[in-house]
Amino acid sequence: MLILAIETATPWQSVALVDQTSLRGEINLATPSSHSASLMKTIDYLLQSLSLTINNVDLIAVSLGPGSFTGLRIGIATAKSLAYSLSCSLVGVPTLKALAVSARQIARDQDYILPLIDARRNEVYGCLYQLQAENIVQVESEKVAALDEFLAPKEGKVLFCGAGARLYRPRIEEIYRGTCSFTDSLTAFPRAWFVAQLGAEILQAEGSADIISLIPIYIRRPDIRKSGPSQVPQSKDSGPCSR
Repeated sequence: MLILAIETATPWQSVALVDQTSLRGEINLATPSSHSASLMKTIDYLLQSLSLTINNVDLIAVSLGPGSFTGLRIGIATAKSLAYSLSCSLVGVPTLKALAVSARQIARDQDYILPLIDARRNEVYGCLYQLQAENIVQVESEKVAALDEFLAPKEGKVLFCGAGARLYRPRIEEIYRGTCSFTDSLTAFPRAWFVAQLGAEILQAEGSADIISLIPIYIRRPDIRKSGPSQVPQSKDSGPCSR
């Protein structure tokens, strides 16, 4: 099974091709402006570099957020369009869990993993996961909040990952005083390789998602100051997107 994974929840764009559980190739790009101009070019380049075509893809796994509203819409719309045209399987993957999975490989004596994504407005997106043997178990709901709301000391060591953790590292270290650690720059952004890993697990456990009903995990509602009431984008918390 060849998996195409797409990650556009942050200013970093990540695309990967995974054969079963083996990484065939991955491209990670900083895209501070927009993913729309480069995403399909990145996918095409990766396929051509591996002497593959889009018709070889059996499953598309796409990051659902939380993260950039525009980035998520571009990634998910691209994934849906490709899945529809190819009649292949489609799954959505929570971005924070993909970040936690990427950190798990370097977690040694930590008890928890806390991925944080910068949400601007002095807030972060985050979700606490507990390490249990080889598994990570979600113990709190995904939320967007001021940093300090995530920093109640836990009974155990916490591994922080994601760009939000790097941004606020001094404050985190001040609170935890030696009972926390941080991942390196390679896990500062979500990577498609880990989106693909989770996508394969989700497909096996839940089957393919419905193309129409698959929607982003926004958590915080988009800024609608320039939109009328009928244009309010819907989120996973509030119902299907209007079409």
